[in-house]
Amino acid sequence: MAIPEPTRTEALAAVKDFCDNAVPTKHLDQLRVDHVVRGNSITIRELRAPWREDYGPEWSVNPRAQLRYDQGTGMWTLYWPDRNHRWLIYPDAQPAREIEWLLREVDLDPRGAFWG
Repeated sequence: MAIPEPTRTEALAAVKDFCDNAVPTKHLDQLRVDHVVRGNSITIRELRAPWREDYGPEWSVNPRAQLRYDQGTGMWTLYWPDRNHRWLIYPDAQPAREIEWLLREVDLDPRGAFWG
C-alpha cells in the first residue's frame, strides 16, 4: 500500500531539505546528496564526481540511508547499508512518526554507519 499523500508530502519535503543542506555550496561540484523514492521507502544517496577519466563521466552513487514507512503503524523506520549493500535496521533509532527524528540520527551518525 502506498504512503498516504499528506504523510508522503511532509516526508519528501523534510528529506529534500535534509539533502539540500547536507553539502556546503562550495563543494557541490564534487559531492551531492539526493534521494529516490520507491514504494514505501525513501533512499538517501551520496553522489561523487568522477575522479578518473578512465572511469567515465558518470557520478558514482552510494546509498547511505533508507527510511521505510509502515502504513499499519504509521511509523518510519531507519535502515543502514552493510558492506554488501544489504539494508539493516539501524539499532540506535526506534521507529518514529516524525521522519525528522530519523534524519537527525542520519546527520549525527554517531556510529559512522551512514557517512563513514
